[in-house]
Amino acid sequence: MRYVAFSLDKLRTILKERGLRDRDLVKLMYGEKSHQTFASIFTKTFGVKKLIDACNALNIPMDSLFETTEESGKFPNITGNYNNVNSTVINNDLATLKSENEALKMLIKEKDSRIEDLKRNLDKVIELAQLGQNSDNS
Repeated sequence: MRYVAFSLDKLRTILKERGLRDRDLVKLMYGEKSHQTFASIFTKTFGVKKLIDACNALNIPMDSLFETTEESGKFPNITGNYNNVNSTVINNDLATLKSENEALKMLIKEKDSRIEDLKRNLDKVIELAQLGQNSDNS
């Protein structure tokens, strides 16, 4: 996801949905006695501080005020909080899963060899049983 631009239209839509006017937002941000105007606050080069104040006053996330584009690449988009791919917790979990996987593979090999051993013993028992039946018949 890429941020294209701040959208004044989105801000005005949010204000309209909440039943607020431009002046109401200015009052929420700077107090009742403020002489600021909406147009003087939200110029083309307004700062992050004003954006944070507006989002805090309206109790909305900053992402809701930006126009974005979706990028499709070979890497998936990671959204959400605390997504750190190089995190030590993830690396430790990955190492744990790899060692667990290796242990399970060793267990499967051991079980396979045990099954082969039981098959050989069963074949031997069947062979001896057949010899015993042949000796009884004669």
